[in-house]
Amino acid sequence: MKDLLFENQILVKNIFCSLLNIRRVVILAFFAVCVVMSIKAQSVKIEVSGIRSDKGNIMLMAQGKNSVSGDTKEQIKPVYKMVKATKGIAVIEFKDFSMKEFDLSVFHDENNNYQLDMDEQHKPIEGFIRRHCRLEKDSAEVIKMKLYYPVTE
Repeated sequence: MKDLLFENQILVKNIFCSLLNIRRVVILAFFAVCVVMSIKAQSVKIEVSGIRSDKGNIMLMAQGKNSVSGDTKEQIKPVYKMVKATKGIAVIEFKDFSMKEFDLSVFHDENNNYQLDMDEQHKPIEGFIRRHCRLEKDSAEVIKMKLYYPVTE
């Protein structure tokens, strides 16, 4: 009887140790996934030059394809940023930026109405630029862009 009780205790102990090992593996796997996800995201700075005045804001939108699944048809949610306009150069920084290929649209919202104003022929009358970008490396990257201001008559 004592032998049977002793064998049951050993069996319970082995099962308990196995559960602890499984728990450790699950926790390690979770941390590994977190590390991989943080490595995929990177810091990106957008340097916008050619800003003609301090009026308004510089508005930016980054829109790209799904970089995780590689599906070229699946759109991911656009990322928006806004900074106060400063004559000359403005720097906009994205931390934890996960898109590898994307379109950047930037405009100078001089009258603070949060939209790119157009003339009667639907041509922009505020400074703007649009560019397709592809990040080549996983370190911090700087993208330089110069605003274009249409000639006003």
